[in-house]
Amino acid sequence: MLFDLDHFKDINDRHGHLVGDQVLAAVAATLRDFAPSDALVSRVGGEEFMLVLEHAQHDRAQVVAEALRRRVRDLGIDIGSHWLQLTVSVGVAQVVAGAVTTVRELYSAADVALYEAKRAGRD
Repeated sequence: MLFDLDHFKDINDRHGHLVGDQVLAAVAATLRDFAPSDALVSRVGGEEFMLVLEHAQHDRAQVVAEALRRRVRDLGIDIGSHWLQLTVSVGVAQVVAGAVTTVRELYSAADVALYEAKRAGRD
């Protein structure tokens, strides 16, 4: 799964990079704290995070992605003057014999799914 914070550049531009860092830390903690215990969570760059569920069926991955998306949406971040509400878009992909066989192909498939989520309205 790839998670990308929606409109993150606007947060940095409007509130500054220290708030942006606070947002990234809060989202990372949320993903880490609420991901299944068998998940690997990492930041892959900018405002993008990856979550790997080894041996998970696509249905389970979709349920986990949706639960984490809601957790981030429900996360309020106190920046002093007010609370920031966040959303993330999520792309889910799985290894499919004969179609997705390398890590690069898996990442690419999740990236395509992520951009589909962005085009569909984000969150």
